Amino acid sequence: MICTVFTAQSPGNLLSDRDQNEGKTSKRHLEGLVDLEPKQEPFETVIKTFFANECYLDQSKVERSTSLFNSGLLQSIDFIDLIAFLEQTYAISIPTEELDVENFDTLDIMENFVKSKGAQLP
Repeated sequence: MICTVFTAQSPGNLLSDRDQNEGKTSKRHLEGLVDLEPKQEPFETVIKTFFANECYLDQSKVERSTSLFNSGLLQSIDFIDLIAFLEQTYAISIPTEELDVENFDTLDIMENFVKSKGAQLP
């Protein structure tokens, strides 16, 4: 399944669109309100904390191989926030053609994808 909703060129634009459409303030992701140093904390810890704080997802429901999107635990709007968070936190760029939920459906797949973009993970 490929998400083709995106037309913006940067995470800031994606979040601004969401803010305008839903009246929510999502830019806090980009301002670093998730207080973890990604280079010091394991990827799993950083992402589970993001899910708990920003997507209101119970961390106990997420294992490394848990399907996040195909199972319905996360929705398409969470996908937008997740992409912005990953790009900002790990200083990576995710091309539009790679915005496929299959690249982010489990923690294992997501971690491998982020590493493939050059992120240095502990």
